[in-house]
Amino acid sequence: MSRRVWIAALSVGSLLHAAAPCAQGFVREAGPRRALSLDVPTPRCELWRGDIHGNDPTASITVRLCTEGARVTGTFAWSSDESGSDRRSLEGAWSADGAVLTARDTAMLEATPRHGWTLCTADSYALRRVSPDRLEGTYVSSRCNDRGNLAMVRVPDAPAKPAETASAPAAAVIPPAVLSTHHTRASAGCSASPGLGGASSSSWAVVGAVALCAAMARRRGDVKKAA
Repeated sequence: MSRRVWIAALSVGSLLHAAAPCAQGFVREAGPRRALSLDVPTPRCELWRGDIHGNDPTASITVRLCTEGARVTGTFAWSSDESGSDRRSLEGAWSADGAVLTARDTAMLEATPRHGWTLCTADSYALRRVSPDRLEGTYVSSRCNDRGNLAMVRVPDAPAKPAETASAPAAAVIPPAVLSTHHTRASAGCSASPGLGGASSSSWAVVGAVALCAAMARRRGDVKKAA
């Protein structure tokens, strides 16, 4: 093999070595990452308002009930111009058919009694769902020697505000000439982006160049020998 053929072969080897990272770029391109979904149940909370009649028949109540499965947690707020106001935490559970709620106060969070009154937590609540939006029942407080009736209606959820949709920017129009130039530059620079030149087409071009160089070298050798 002549010296020119060796030089051509070395040049082709260098081109193949330089093109290898480009080909690897197509293979190693990572796909989009999938977000991890955590299926964690969240409590469903409802607000109820009503009246309570016991030692102080003038009191009104606002109750927040958060249900998770059958378990219930929430707060109980008492308000009266006669006896004062307080806020308590409560816990309980619904019956298997979801018709009866049994609960009790767990702590007095705030208390502002008036006119010598004493505000106490309740030992028990027994509430029956008489309609989807109404609860009726009884309560007992041993400390205050108080027992009576209460009724509550569910406060409707506030309507959700319509989401503001931002206008999407218009897509940029790229002239055909720019597209053609970008395609050429990406192929020459071994871009790892899909669709901008393939490793197989570059390899066939290199093989053709090698064959052409070898043929030209043989032809020149034959001419010299004939002369």
